[in-house]
Amino acid sequence: MQAWNKVAKVLLAVVFAVGLAVPVRAADFSVVSAIGDELTDAPGDRGPAYVEYIADLLGVELRNFAVENAYTAEIVEDGQDLAAIDAGSTFVFLWVGYHDIWADVLQLIVDDESFIDEAVANWAALADALQAAGIDVITANLPDLTLLPGANPEGFDMRDLFEQATELFNERLQTAADERGIPVVDIYSLSRQIAEDPVLCGTDIGMAPNYGGPTDFFYDRLVPGKLAQGYFANAFIEVLNEEFDAGLNPLLPSDLGALAGITDCDDCPNDPNKTEPGVCGCGTPDTDTDGDGIPDCNDNCPNTANPDQADANNDGVGDACEAVVPTKFCGRGATAAMVLLLLSLSIVKLVRRR
Repeated sequence: MQAWNKVAKVLLAVVFAVGLAVPVRAADFSVVSAIGDELTDAPGDRGPAYVEYIADLLGVELRNFAVENAYTAEIVEDGQDLAAIDAGSTFVFLWVGYHDIWADVLQLIVDDESFIDEAVANWAALADALQAAGIDVITANLPDLTLLPGANPEGFDMRDLFEQATELFNERLQTAADERGIPVVDIYSLSRQIAEDPVLCGTDIGMAPNYGGPTDFFYDRLVPGKLAQGYFANAFIEVLNEEFDAGLNPLLPSDLGALAGITDCDDCPNDPNKTEPGVCGCGTPDTDTDGDGIPDCNDNCPNTANPDQADANNDGVGDACEAVVPTKFCGRGATAAMVLLLLSLSIVKLVRRR
């Protein structure tokens, strides 16, 4: 009797795990817009901006309403959010606050944090308007502003102020984003990682006090350059894939290297047999054992040629590798979860009768 009870509990647990599993939320990327300041509006030699790479990967037109050197209050007053709504946006990249923080950081000398609270409040107003219009939103925190070449001018080291401002803004932004269920891309940690190991394809990435060069992270004393934008794109892509099942491939080291004029890049540094992912990716050879034009990694019958990849019962094994037995039960659209549920209920009834 106890054994049957245990079996019934296990099966019911499996059923509920299958039936109640929360899927990654799907997003509609058909109309993509961007709202922000100089981190998102990257004209000329500073760009393309991170969001332009992502729009290209999504295969959609980007509506970029961001304006460089714009305070969050100006972004609200100018109606960047309304422009995104009027454009019929289905997904918006909302990254603001950078200009507020670096431009007003000296207020912290007199312990005035109001500019930080105002920036976060303006972010919240933009986010609320977008969500009220049914638009999916993604945002990001600020990079470590102590890394700015302009954070340590000669004779006046402001890095402590920039550290305090960055931490306060990022903490309050995270709280506001969590309250609204908006994912936050961690650009702060990304910037720290690059600063601690500033190497790409064997070439040093220039960090402060350097700026303006093709391999430098910063375009000038205050604004990241095109190489940084490539790194930003990959950070956003990672979260888009995790949170919205976007299915985007990140920029490869060679793609980032091209932004910095670096040509000798190995896109599979941990695979001695490959320098680029190919079809199967790094660590997996693009071998086609049966010569049917489909690499083994994607072939549902790797040892028997079957270029059509026929799989009548949709079990992942090609018909050429198995005898296909049609099943009326499966043909009625029964799912694994339903089978488990019926089996579990039968067992529970049997246990009760005992």
